[in-house]
Amino acid sequence: MKVLIAIDEDSCKNAIVKFVCEREWPARTEFLILHIVHPKTNPLSDDIFMDDQRAAARLVRRVGLALRDAYHTPYIEEKVVTGSPKEKIEEVAREWGADLTVVGSQGKFADYLFGSVAESTITNSNCSVLVIKPQSSTSQIHNKA
Repeated sequence: MKVLIAIDEDSCKNAIVKFVCEREWPARTEFLILHIVHPKTNPLSDDIFMDDQRAAARLVRRVGLALRDAYHTPYIEEKVVTGSPKEKIEEVAREWGADLTVVGSQGKFADYLFGSVAESTITNSNCSVLVIKPQSSTSQIHNKA
């Protein structure tokens, strides 16, 4: 099984890590921890963008360490990409051959106006999608098979 874990630096991150670390996964399950940096300006000349890249690398590393501590498995990759989260999650999941994508959902009013990453992932994914909401202990699984 291949599980893509899309994380952001928000309250969903902790809920996602907690959920994933508390579950029993099949032997040899592979995990890909993904963070997408959305460039605000020209990424080649922007010091802020470089700071965002370094912070993203630290974030996926912390999550990777948490999973390694929980599962003692070598099947954990960490990846930081640049672009739109709505597009990149689907792209990476498809290229990597994910069986399950795990994303968080804040359920903010802005999501209603502009469309949420979780909703886009559910709608466009070629694999099952697990949406973690930090305010509740329930998660929603959406199958797109």
